[in-house]
Amino acid sequence: MLDTVTIENLTLKSAQTRAGARARPPILFIPGYCATAWVYESYLPFFAERGYPGFALNLRGREAQGIVSPGAEATALADEMSKKLLTMTDPDDGTPIIRNVYKRDDIYSGPFLQNAAELQVGMNDGYRVSWQTTLGGSPPGIVYKNDRKWSADHGGYDYAITPGVLVSSRPITTHDPRIIDLAPTVLKYFGLSIPSDIDGKPLF
Repeated sequence: MLDTVTIENLTLKSAQTRAGARARPPILFIPGYCATAWVYESYLPFFAERGYPGFALNLRGREAQGIVSPGAEATALADEMSKKLLTMTDPDDGTPIIRNVYKRDDIYSGPFLQNAAELQVGMNDGYRVSWQTTLGGSPPGIVYKNDRKWSADHGGYDYAITPGVLVSSRPITTHDPRIIDLAPTVLKYFGLSIPSDIDGKPLF
């Protein structure tokens, strides 16, 4: 059962824990990684049954049952979330977990801007979202040790400190290639026209 709650003038969709459940920290679901906020309508009751009260930013006009107003209300919530995310530290040694929180209007542009998530979280080196979290689970605590190999998956790393390797049989025209340059490069290679609104530039 989902309720609509207002916290400090912000309207959220909420699932509260049952009476007598063990008290656990609340969870705020942020749309954008795999889908928008509507998917959390099934996640919220799941976590609430296990003692985690949950809240999801459901933007009115974007989600079918959106309740957070675009504009000042959504901006205020995104600002508050950004500040709080940047305060997260490793409980063992105080290392910052989140390196940066990127706001949509600062990193995206184009006609579909309003469909993008308000925030993109970039984690520091050594931290990532858990496999359990992306599958709808909830591991104990905020941080736990991972002994498995990190390879070929989506971990939420900060792009600014994530190195990459470009292998090309042709000389490229820039010393700073970007991943967004690959699409126009492929189009040019095959002799296809490059749309004027595409991000990036051909590398050769």
